[in-house]
Amino acid sequence: MRISGTHMFQLSKKLKHIKYEIKDWPKKYLGNLWDKISKNEHKFEYVEEGLLENPNSFCFNSWMERLLKQRVKLVLFNHKYWGKLSRKNWLNNGDRNTKKFQRIACARRKRNKVIIIKKMIVAYGSMTRK
Repeated sequence: MRISGTHMFQLSKKLKHIKYEIKDWPKKYLGNLWDKISKNEHKFEYVEEGLLENPNSFCFNSWMERLLKQRVKLVLFNHKYWGKLSRKNWLNNGDRNTKKFQRIACARRKRNKVIIIKKMIVAYGSMTRK
């Protein structure tokens, strides 16, 4: 791809071109996570039935092991994805009422300092009584 112009203009055009190619990448390669989890569960049930009929089958045992590893990966990915999404939402939307947030933070800080001082006084008093 040849683009003429300044370096920044070339970069912006290339990024715009790449943007459209990358947009459908998650759908194509990651797919629907819930579909993958449900397919994993169906396969898991099938393998369990096979193991009940033939518990010493090497094929079913190795398949079960792979399905368990796949399930762990899917669940971890699900947790990470939703965790990042909630953090992204919080960063975008955030706490709009910053005055209230600062007031609460200051009150908590003051309350914690008083507790620490009280603990120190009690500890010091018990040491001097001995």
